[in-house]
Amino acid sequence: MPSLGRSIIAAVAGYITLSVLTILYYLALSFLLPELFGIWIVYVTLGTIAGGLFITFCIGICSGAVTARLAPHRPLLHASILVGVIMIHSFASALNSGGRGSLFAVAKLVVPLVGILLGGWIVSYQRTPRRNDRRSDGKQRIIQFLVMHERITNNDVERLLGVSDATATRYLEALEQENRIEQVGVSGRSAYYRLRS
Repeated sequence: MPSLGRSIIAAVAGYITLSVLTILYYLALSFLLPELFGIWIVYVTLGTIAGGLFITFCIGICSGAVTARLAPHRPLLHASILVGVIMIHSFASALNSGGRGSLFAVAKLVVPLVGILLGGWIVSYQRTPRRNDRRSDGKQRIIQFLVMHERITNNDVERLLGVSDATATRYLEALEQENRIEQVGVSGRSAYYRLRS
């Protein structure tokens, strides 16, 4: 599937996730506290407000994670796009209602948006290879090259891994310190490395 199609599907899935979880939250709330939705209004305490904001924050994390997980690339960017779409929708709704709102209404908008960004960041963080993982992968590719070609130079490592001269040297030195390879010849153009016998 083309990248643009997957991007649109990711944003729509995040929006649907947010909508469905919010509806389920309000349905559960109406069954647990029916007096909030009926004629008898109870006093809203700071605890119920904080609890509601926490739940909407968690809903935001879930929808941001869904968007980021389905994104073909750059998951945090996709979560940010979802935030933008929801903000435009919310501001359009606020203008339609005459712009009346309270601090709590603003918090109900901002808290899930922060949750969406956090959910997107979590997925993005999980997808990003750690430095040690990249280094291990690079070392493994050097060893595979040596198995096939029997020798490797610093320039070969640069081309193989797409790294600088200094980074290629660090890879080779690390493998040499691990006693996996050995240098043949003095340093310079004539030097190469092979698997340790």
